[in-house]
Amino acid sequence: MPLSNSADGWGAVSKVLHWLAAGIILAQFVTGFLRYFKIVSADTWALFYSYWHMPAGIVVLALVFFRLAWRFSQPHPELPEHMRWWERLAANGAHVYLYTAMVFMPLTGWAGFNALKIEVNPFGVNLPHLFWDIRPVSFVMADIHLYIAFGLVLVLLLHVIGALKHHIVDRDDTLRRMMPKGWLKAD
Repeated sequence: MPLSNSADGWGAVSKVLHWLAAGIILAQFVTGFLRYFKIVSADTWALFYSYWHMPAGIVVLALVFFRLAWRFSQPHPELPEHMRWWERLAANGAHVYLYTAMVFMPLTGWAGFNALKIEVNPFGVNLPHLFWDIRPVSFVMADIHLYIAFGLVLVLLLHVIGALKHHIVDRDDTLRRMMPKGWLKAD
């Protein structure tokens, strides 16, 4: 499998970046929603935050910039010709939201914790303060973080439904092009 993309398919780098981000974001949802719905205690959440949620969020932030640079430096497969205009609009809009959320989710988390005088130090490295000790900012950042997360859940569900529709109903190669080689055989 080639590393680079072509007009006909995604290369290995794009696939790895896609599935790596998907896995990290799914784990982020689990840890974030465990705390939001108070399934875990504040003490347990502090461990999740320190050892997973915060470092993973910073990894997503770095990853999205690499993904965008890779995406704009590579050709990419066109959407299937049979798609209607609104399906194309929805697909492109979903991708814009996903990339935007991958930037703003980590930034709002980082800013929100800084505003509560909590250091953001993934992997033991203290990051600069975006805000410091400005409690009202933390509430705004927490709300934005939450709304983006709920939007992300909705858009990801639509993204998965759309991919399955292409595979099961339309029987085109849209999903197959993004799957690791050999995972989905052609009919």
